[in-house]
Amino acid sequence: KIQVYNYGKHRRDITYIDDIVEGIVRVLDKPATSNPESSGNNPDSGSSMAPWLIFNIGNNNPVDLMDYIEALEKALGKKAKKNFLPLQPGDVSETYADINPVRLGGNGVTAFVSITRGCDNMCTFCVVPFTRGRERSRDVKSIVTEVKKAVDQGFVEITLLGQNVNAYLYEEENSNFKLSDLIMALEEISELKRIRYTTSHPKDMTDDLIECYEKSKKLMPFVHLPIQSGSDRILKLMNRKPVSYTHLT
Repeated sequence: KIQVYNYGKHRRDITYIDDIVEGIVRVLDKPATSNPESSGNNPDSGSSMAPWLIFNIGNNNPVDLMDYIEALEKALGKKAKKNFLPLQPGDVSETYADINPVRLGGNGVTAFVSITRGCDNMCTFCVVPFTRGRERSRDVKSIVTEVKKAVDQGFVEITLLGQNVNAYLYEEENSNFKLSDLIMALEEISELKRIRYTTSHPKDMTDDLIECYEKSKKLMPFVHLPIQSGSDRILKLMNRKPVSYTHLT
């Protein structure tokens, strides 16, 4: 099976593309009477199937389009004519790391820098994994470069942003960089005075990040940590981890 939305342990992603393909095939098998121009226009079939199909996919999942098309081609037993350019492999994990924002307005003191995109937590009430895709972390160099440019523009405080910012993990061939490593790298920027980050998840509040509050002279003594509920039953329904007793220990 092709897994377009592969979010790990959760079952909802296993049949998602199968359900979509099945629904599309049923639609294509129906006469396209609602559009006069489409009736009888299919050169490959004697029926009045619609010869075209419009995909509406998330703006962070452009490569998923190929998965949809390949699954449909297999289900329909025919090849589709495609009028788009092939996407590059690197587009799969797009983080917009190479796009430096133009900072207009604001207080001229704090600059906000996104270091992750998407989320893997799959909380029951949240739409982020479906609209922004899986969690991806920007590379350290691009973040440091953006922060330096912000400092050059006069900003003295940086707030690192992410849907689950303390899960930041950038992997290279021989090393991994956590949020604590990133903070210590930003510590070296002399003109930068203060560092903050938001929003955090309790399960990713690791010892190395906690120790960073002692090591760093610029990390502010504040953490935004939404615990959400003190009830194990509610946390389970919300698919939030860890359960309440872990927060209390």
